[in-house]
Amino acid sequence: MQAIISSKQQKELLTISALNRLNRANLASEIGLSKPTLRKILISRAPIIVNNQTYLRVNTWLSSQAKGDEQ
Repeated sequence: MQAIISSKQQKELLTISALNRLNRANLASEIGLSKPTLRKILISRAPIIVNNQTYLRVNTWLSSQAKGDEQ
């Protein structure tokens, strides 16, 4: 199955990684993605078609970061 990463999700990834001073290798490791997949997500024009597993990993990581901000 395929899913779509929106421009909002792409911006959130870039913003959170910058605030936490994560380089692409560290960000890919935290999310559980390969570096080429993360690169595609960060530099491609949204919407970006990805497989379902990639979509779930990105959204899980984003939501865990949002929960960390609330605390």
